[in-house]
Amino acid sequence: MAHLYMLTRGNKGNVDHYIHDLQCQMFKHKLLIDGKEYNTNVQLGVRPIQLWEVVFPKETLKEVLAVTSGKSNSNEFEENTNPRFSILRKALRCKKIPKDLDLKDNMDIRTIFNEHIAVYPFGIKEDGVWGKGSKFEGTELL
Repeated sequence: MAHLYMLTRGNKGNVDHYIHDLQCQMFKHKLLIDGKEYNTNVQLGVRPIQLWEVVFPKETLKEVLAVTSGKSNSNEFEENTNPRFSILRKALRCKKIPKDLDLKDNMDIRTIFNEHIAVYPFGIKEDGVWGKGSKFEGTELL
């Protein structure tokens, strides 16, 4: 078997639909059993290694980190120092997540499903603001 690595980006519903259709594809495969060759079909095995862009108001950074990293009941946020993440940060033009965040500070505790899921927040990028002359002047671009 061979492995193809790819990235997707788009509306989550459309990406899910694409992945669903991709999983339905069957391809011819020769199978050897006890030295005898059989012609069969195999379904594509589609396994996610996902990169997510989560868009949120910048003043809610601590809450978003607490919810996405599963640390909403903790005072700590562990920055992932894997060198691969610095490569991704550079490619996406984002910065390291600040280390001095108290994730328990004035927040509602939110719990979302995260069993058997590894989540590695590794970077942050801020949008600009609307410029002069716009009716939204000074408002964050989302």
